[in-house]
Amino acid sequence: MILLHQFGPVWAKTSPSPACAKVETYLRMAGLEFKTVSTMDSRKAPKGKLPFITDEGQKIADSTFIIEYLKEQYGDPLDIGLNDKDKAISLAFQRMIEENLYWCVIHARWQDAHNWPKLKKALFSRMPFPLRVIIPPVARKMAIGALKGQGMGRHSLAEVSQIAIRDIAAIATFLGDKAFIMGDKPSSLDATVYAFISTMTGDPVQSEFKDFALKQKNLVDYCERMTATYYEK
Repeated sequence: MILLHQFGPVWAKTSPSPACAKVETYLRMAGLEFKTVSTMDSRKAPKGKLPFITDEGQKIADSTFIIEYLKEQYGDPLDIGLNDKDKAISLAFQRMIEENLYWCVIHARWQDAHNWPKLKKALFSRMPFPLRVIIPPVARKMAIGALKGQGMGRHSLAEVSQIAIRDIAAIATFLGDKAFIMGDKPSSLDATVYAFISTMTGDPVQSEFKDFALKQKNLVDYCERMTATYYEK
């Protein structure tokens, strides 16, 4: 039995972490049997971050390496129909979302002073005292430090929104009127797109790029379709 160790659902059907939601969505899409282990403590994770899975005595960390492992171990039912060009496009979108749009979401959640109280309440209010007092400022300091190191934390709110809106517009344009990102059939890229768009639009955080995403009807319909197909059966 595959065990998925992740941050549990907070404000939606999926984990608030896009990476955790990505792995859970992939597992559901691939039809693999699994159980979730909800935790807020990533200290025991192999790389100090969630998610990670345990399977047949192995621990595999990082959402991308997890999915690659699952493909090798259990087959690749989602991407079997993709040609080399499709796979190249899929990889480019994945990198854009995970290495660029992701940091815009983190910026809005953790660095924006107006949003921090909402995130703090959503993520930490159920922690026992004194952890709910001690952990939030430490976690925020680490997140802001990572943002500054990556570079996104050095931009203004307006600049971050501009960056994110371009990424979201590219996703919406490429999706068009297709059922899934790469066409009529789902692929593993849908796990990434759905995870990042649904967690971004479903959280209590406000941003210009979130408002923009919610105005893209095809993206909203896409997320609703994915939720109905893989989380409400």
